[in-house]
Amino acid sequence: MKYNIVVIGEYTYETEILDSFYEEKNYSYHKFFNVEDFDKITMLKADIIILIANNLQDAEIKENFLFLKKKYFVDIIVVLDNKNILAELFKFGVKNYICTPILKEEVLIMIDKLMDFKNKSEIINQFFDKVDYLILITDTDENIIYVNDAFCRESGYKRDELMGKTPKVLQSGENNIMFYNNLLETLEAGLIWNGTFHNKRKDNSFYYQLTSIYPVVINGRNKYYAAISRNVTDEKKILEEKKKETEIASKVQLKLLSDDYRDSNIEIKARYYPFSEISGDLYKWGKISDDKYIVFLADVVGHGPASALITTVIVGIVERTLNGKTAENELLNNINSELINIFTGSDVLSNFYCTAVYVIIDIKERTAKYYNCGHPKIYMINDNGIESLISSNLPIGLFENAEFNYKTIKYNKGSELFLYTDGIIEIPIDYSKPVEILETQLKEYRNKENKNDLLKYLETEILEHFFNKISDDVTLISMKLL
Repeated sequence: MKYNIVVIGEYTYETEILDSFYEEKNYSYHKFFNVEDFDKITMLKADIIILIANNLQDAEIKENFLFLKKKYFVDIIVVLDNKNILAELFKFGVKNYICTPILKEEVLIMIDKLMDFKNKSEIINQFFDKVDYLILITDTDENIIYVNDAFCRESGYKRDELMGKTPKVLQSGENNIMFYNNLLETLEAGLIWNGTFHNKRKDNSFYYQLTSIYPVVINGRNKYYAAISRNVTDEKKILEEKKKETEIASKVQLKLLSDDYRDSNIEIKARYYPFSEISGDLYKWGKISDDKYIVFLADVVGHGPASALITTVIVGIVERTLNGKTAENELLNNINSELINIFTGSDVLSNFYCTAVYVIIDIKERTAKYYNCGHPKIYMINDNGIESLISSNLPIGLFENAEFNYKTIKYNKGSELFLYTDGIIEIPIDYSKPVEILETQLKEYRNKENKNDLLKYLETEILEHFFNKISDDVTLISMKLL
């Protein structure tokens, strides 16, 4: 295979030496008087172009060079008799030049080097064309100088339709100006940018492209950008469908939780902060007789769809107690049996269980009977101080036929029970343990003259300060005993 050497320009005595040596090498040699004549020959594929610029004005040299560079994407050697223009030409990307008088050996050495580099580049190109990743390279001006076959197939454009263009030809309009500003700022800082483009093919169909762009600097001044991408349209659709399903599940889960409640005997409020859209926290309460109320708070290990599904099982059992279909004292046993039944024989669910607090308020006896099943201690706030009600049982769902013991405490009018899930005491805080901060705030709240809203107070004093550090679901419940 012979390489095509194209010489463009007006010959002089000094440049006629170019005619004397091409038969010695494995090159085909083609001469054109000007760029326009060469551009008319559409079937000729040049491997190297020699632009004779001896008789051209400075502006013509720049114009011809830029035209050839942007349209043909081959190595260009510029022949000059005026070195003074070189500094200006370097700005436009001139890399290879020869100043008259021309030496035959100088031209041969330069062409050999360029063709050797071209051969090595062709090996890389053939490799890139066989990979499934979409590869695109641009120069400093964001002009496309390389795309592989996979990129062409995905975008619907032929290679020569993309060369010299900017990636803007693929923009769909969905990615906004802030998106592109972030991209440019990242690359200008010399960092790798990662993100997802919403692109438009030549046929106007759309696709999502997950891309990593690498800034490449050669010789400290020539900057290029190499982008490696893959089509993630199907993955994006699956994620969007899952997002919709998650949104529905989240709304359903919220419907399962009890609303704030108040009558002449009790006031119950909750604040709920799920770590993800669906969580493993659950709370239910209600009046089960003229004299009794029950409050149930559970925290299923983990968060996400599996934990949320387990909470729906627990809700059904609690509601049977609230509706009087099962005895209040059997609630925990029923939940434990149901969870054991679900978990048995399942490797996936074998690691699931839940901690819980179950409180039965008897307004006639003024007692609070509580079961704490592996849950953090809860607090009774009254005129005498703050009392910790610690766990006395194992979590629910671990052992078949587990026994759940309770404790009973007396309460006075105006007492307040505080229940919560462990998300609030697992916040990473440098200067103190979260549980100590919680207890300090409870003491400060108790000492306030106007103790209207414990949950709002804790929101202000704790959650607003450390909200970005929360890594688990948080539920806060206040029970005022009137």
